[in-house]
Formats: sequence, structure tokens, C-alpha cells
Amino acid sequence: VVPALYTILQGYTVLVQWLPNRNKRCYVMSIDQVNLYMSLLYLFFYFLFVKISKAMRELIRCVALSRLVYGDGHWRFAEAIAKLAFGYLLQGLHFQAKQHAESARNIMLTGVHLPESQTEKGKVLEALLTTYYSLEAHQNLLKAENILDELQSLRGMQHLPIMITEKDVNLSLGRLINKPASAITFFEKAATYVKACKGEDSLELIIIYQEMGKAEQMRARHEEAVEHLLQVITILLPYLKDYLSYDLLNSTLSFRIEAFGDYSESVAETYNVMASIVLTDGDMKKAYKLLSKCLEIQTILFGSQHRKTKQTQEML
Repeated sequence: VVPALYTILQGYTVLVQWLPNRNKRCYVMSIDQVNLYMSLLYLFFYFLFVKISKAMRELIRCVALSRLVYGDGHWRFAEAIAKLAFGYLLQGLHFQAKQHAESARNIMLTGVHLPESQTEKGKVLEALLTTYYSLEAHQNLLKAENILDELQSLRGMQHLPIMITEKDVNLSLGRLINKPASAITFFEKAATYVKACKGEDSLELIIIYQEMGKAEQMRARHEEAVEHLLQVITILLPYLKDYLSYDLLNSTLSFRIEAFGDYSESVAETYNVMASIVLTDGDMKKAYKLLSKCLEIQTILFGSQHRKTKQTQEML
């Protein structure tokens, strides 16, 4: 949702800047520009309602429209490609993310980009930030870190939305480092940023604490690893009741199926949790039906001899 919010805010900002000056410039938006902003609007709603496949289609459409509006060598075209790369990265499609990020980088490095204002300079920096972050390699993430510092310095104390934050860069750097002690340093920076911006009970801390726990486990510091696990549980406690609600899980099932497909691990796990909930209520018939659906998906995905498939078979 955050990248989508950021994207639509950019489109809205351009419209706001254009409208007051439209008579002054005697400028009329082309059909391609209207289509581009409409595509950004659809992108926002698709991300908001977890329709990931449709959101990706809109990102692809944004690339095509940006090329028509701005041309092959414009930074706006590179920006659109970088956002598509970031979309692939969010889905775990690293190869596609790298390919598109490299294309965006080539455009940014070979084109001539002379920002007309500090605001536009900031947007160019954001496009570079998204590009290098999506390339993932250690040296590229260090470049992303430097660009982020420059961007923050440029904006000063303004709290404007940024798609990739200090948390994201430090979390990625920590994951790439093989030395657990060094990784912990980056994870702590990410946690400090989230606490300062969103509070100590932010859900964004969960993934950071999980990574810190893994790193401490690798260092054989088991007490510290358990402490991070307890931090995760503490954050989750207020939400557990909602997350374990059968009705809530059932209402999100259609979104999961649309996003990940009928036969996905996410859908199988949802059926499994729903079965556990109704089982505690004594509804054996409904539990059996849900577990059967779960087993069908797991058998197709993992095979009949997989650990998860066998566990579900035992429950049946």
C-alpha cells in the first residue's frame, strides 16, 4: 500500500502544480498524460485492495505510457521502470527486478537530466534510490544509502513520503552480510528508524526483530534470540484476536486467491488456520472440509510425501 500511496501522491502533485498554471502556459494535457495519471490512480486502488496481479499490470502500463509521454531517455521513463522493478522485488521475483532495475540505471546514467527545481531534483534522486535498491547487491545498496542521505539533506525537515526508507535499506544490507554481528548493527539502525517514525509497537518492527533473532541464533546467543521473539509476540498480542478470527480470514480468502492463485501456499495456510479455529468450536464437518481443501493444494504444490502434506493428512 505504501508504494502505491506514494505513486498516486506523485501523480496528484503533478496535477496540482499544473492546474493553477494551465491558462498561463496555454497547455492542454495529452491523451497519453491523462491515461498515465489514470493508470497511477488504478495502481493505488489495486495495491490498496491487495490485487497484486492487477497492480503489476498497471505498473507495466505506466512504463509504456511514460515512454509515450516523456520519451526513451527521460528520467521519468526510468522512474517508471524502476517502480516496476521494485514491484517485482516485493513479490520475490529477483531476476525480473534486477533486469528492469539495470534498464532504469542505464537510462539514468546515459541520459542528460537537468532538474528544473529542487523538487524535481528530489524526484530524480528518488528514481535513483528505487533503481539501486532494486538491484540489491551490496555495493548498490550502499549507493542507495548515500542517495537516501542526499535526498534527506535536500528535503531538510520536510516529512514527504518516500517509497524506500532508511529501514528498508538497512534491513536489506543486514540480510546480505554474512557476519551476524555486523548484520545486527544494520538491523538495529532499521529498528531505531521505525521506532522514531512510527512508535515502538509498529508492525514494521516484526520482520526486523525476526531477522535480529536469526542473527543472534547464528551467534549462539540464544537468550538474545528469545528476547527478540518475545518482542514480536508483544507487538502481535493486540492483533491476535483479529488475526485468528474465522470471519476475517474467510473475508480475505478471495483476495488471497486473486493475488496468489487457487493453488498457492498462502491459500493452503489460510484453510489450515480456519480449520483449526472451527475445530476448537467443535465443528468437525467444517474443519474436515477446510483441511481437505488444504491437503489438495499441498499435494499439488509439495507432493504427498512433503512434511506439511503429511501433517495435514494426520489431522484428517
